[in-house]
Amino acid sequence: MKKSILSLLALVIALVACEGPAGPPGRDGFDGQGIVTSKVFTVEQRDWEYVDGVAPYFVCYKDFPQLTDDIYEFGAVLGYFILYPNTNDEVQIPMNYSFPDSEAVKPGEWYNWAEYYSFDYMPGSIGFYVHYSDFEDITPPRREFRIVLLY
Repeated sequence: MKKSILSLLALVIALVACEGPAGPPGRDGFDGQGIVTSKVFTVEQRDWEYVDGVAPYFVCYKDFPQLTDDIYEFGAVLGYFILYPNTNDEVQIPMNYSFPDSEAVKPGEWYNWAEYYSFDYMPGSIGFYVHYSDFEDITPPRREFRIVLLY
């Protein structure tokens, strides 16, 4: 029985052995764990730009030279909304992120809406967006976002 198993194993190895010319070399890679950079972006209230239209929103574009053509084409970009930054309650929430909010209009009556945070990017820059479910044109407050580039 052992002889049959060894013979079968030798036959399988012989049939699947690789032979022939070597293929072309691969692209040069990065040494390390693959994280190229992690950066926190702060968007001050004065930096938000209002974009009017059927579904108005706010946007802020930032330069991001570390976001190269190679990362854009072959890597990954992860975005996080930082809630309660620089406090003991700070958390990072993956974007796209939305949360409901409300305000008391008078006792027993509430005004409800949701805020939506998202981002987009291209080599060399990144854009952060805020949409309100009620399409208000109230400028968002100072916000912080963490962006991680993987390659």
